[in-house]
Amino acid sequence: MCSARDRVDDIIPVFPSPPEHRVPKSALVVSGSPQAKEHTMDNVAILKEGYANFATGNMEAVLAIWDPQIEWHECKGMPIVPAGGGGKLVGHQAVLENIMAKIPQLIDGFGIEIGEIFGSGDRVVMTGHYAGTLKATGKPFKAAAAHIWTFRDGKATKLIQVADTAEIINPKA
Repeated sequence: MCSARDRVDDIIPVFPSPPEHRVPKSALVVSGSPQAKEHTMDNVAILKEGYANFATGNMEAVLAIWDPQIEWHECKGMPIVPAGGGGKLVGHQAVLENIMAKIPQLIDGFGIEIGEIFGSGDRVVMTGHYAGTLKATGKPFKAAAAHIWTFRDGKATKLIQVADTAEIINPKA
């Protein structure tokens, strides 16, 4: 279980948002050789651009940074994953239909509060929180979340989501 941060600088919603929602001022942590640092910084910049496009609802630009056969691993306990269903999807269309299209159907005001984005080599990590109101319960939530991305040739090829699904389904607040 991730511990919650006292203050999160910015909120990045998945769908169009008011102008006051800004791109996060995230920390950049890199390691290794100068070439690895340059490659990592490029991947971090690409991912930051992806989250900025998410914030404006520009899914075409988001898809442009994903490999067409992106491997997407959604937490099995997420409300958008059918009970007993697996959380693995492959390809743009599968992610759009089974994840992105379902978010507004099940969650009001969904957003991602970015804590930081950092990387090493072909891996980039976003840590933060999901926030919104689950329509089934009418309860608002703020749940710890992380996205672990793998990049190849400037494209995101894999996402592993880690989230406090219990807090989303039955918030303590």
